[in-house]
Amino acid sequence: MDDKNKKKKPFSCPESLPASVPDDRFCSPFQCPEKIPTPRFSSPNSPLSPEELEQFQECIEAANELLRTLGNPVDPKNKRELQLRLRKLRGLLMRVAVECGNIQVDLVGTLQDAGKDFVQLERVGRSTFILFEKVCSIRRVTAPDGVEPGHKQESINLDTCTRREIILNFGKIVSGDPNLINIFFGLPLHLRLVSFQGCKVEVKIENSEEPEVIQGMLSASEEKYIQVQKNNQLEQINFNKICFIDVLTGHPDK
Repeated sequence: MDDKNKKKKPFSCPESLPASVPDDRFCSPFQCPEKIPTPRFSSPNSPLSPEELEQFQECIEAANELLRTLGNPVDPKNKRELQLRLRKLRGLLMRVAVECGNIQVDLVGTLQDAGKDFVQLERVGRSTFILFEKVCSIRRVTAPDGVEPGHKQESINLDTCTRREIILNFGKIVSGDPNLINIFFGLPLHLRLVSFQGCKVEVKIENSEEPEVIQGMLSASEEKYIQVQKNNQLEQINFNKICFIDVLTGHPDK
C-alpha cells in the first residue's frame, strides 16, 4: 500500500490539564512572579495512542537489549549487563541454582534486587544474598495465582525535589544513597551488607565434605570477607568460601 492510500489518523488537541493539577515549578526554592491563569495542555511526544506507544516502546527496548547482548564482548569482570538484566525481573518468583562445593543448592524466592556482583532473593523470613560467581542458573517460576508484576521505571517513585537534587547535585546525592549508587553504578555485595550489620545471619559455606552453616550476628563486611559474631567470638569468613548469606528478617512461623 502506497503512502497516498494510507489512512491518516484525525488530528486531536492534546489533553487539557485541569486547574487542580499543581505546577510545582520543579521544586524550585525561588519565588516566581504570580502567573496569569492560562490553559495548560499535556505535551504528547508521539502521534500514537498511549496503548500503541507503550507497545512500540517495549519492542524498541527488546531490540536494543538484543543488540547490546550481541555487541558487547564477553568480559567475566564486567557483570553490569547481567545486573541490569536481572533488575528488570524484580518482583518475579525465581529459582536460583547455587554452587556449594560439590553439591548444587536450589533456592526459590522473589527476586528483590541485583547488585554489581550479587543477586538478592526474598524468602520466608529472610533475605538471601548470592554472589554471581556462585550462580549456576536462574529460572523464572510461575506464580501460584498466575499474576506477575510488570517492570517499572527505576525512578518512578522519586519525588520532584529528589529529582531536582539529583540533577543539580548528582555526586553528593547519589553517593549518600546506596539504592541510587546501585541504580547508576552497581553496588558490590560487601557494601550492601554494611546496612545489615547487627542483624542475625546464617552463612552457608563450602566444606571438604558437606556445606556448613554458620549462625551469628553480622559484625563487619569488608571487600574480601565478613565477620560473624558467635558465642562472643568473631569468625572471619572469606567471600570465596561463601555459598550464600541469609539475613534473618523475621520468624518463618509468624
